[in-house]
Amino acid sequence: MNIPYKNDVGTVLLVDCAADISGATVAKLLIKKPSEKEVEWICSIHSEDKNIYLKDVDPNIERYPRSERQAMPAIVSRRLKYIIKEGDLDEVGYYIGNAYVELPMWRGRGETFKFRVSD
Repeated sequence: MNIPYKNDVGTVLLVDCAADISGATVAKLLIKKPSEKEVEWICSIHSEDKNIYLKDVDPNIERYPRSERQAMPAIVSRRLKYIIKEGDLDEVGYYIGNAYVELPMWRGRGETFKFRVSD
C-alpha cells in the first residue's frame, strides 16, 4: 500500500464504485480534510481490463464469485480516478471521503472511506 505524505503531488487515487459508472455525467470525490474543511475533487472514469481490475480489487475471489467475474465485460469502468494536485494534501491526519456520481437513472454517494496523510 502506498502511504501519502503531506504536500505530495501526482499520487493516483482509484476509488471502486463496485458498479458500472461508464455513463456518469458527474464524477467526483467529496473529501473532508482533518481540519473538517470540505472539498470536491473532480475525477475521471477509470476504464481498465477486467483481469487487471479483478486482480487489484478481488485477488482471493471473495467479492465477486466466478459467475459474476465471467459476466463482466472485457473492459470495466467501475473506478473513479483522481490525481493529487498541489494543495490537496496540505494537512496531516485522516481524510474522509465518498465517491459521488450522477448517472442517467441514479445519482448519489458511495460508501465512506478514509486514508491517512503522514508528515
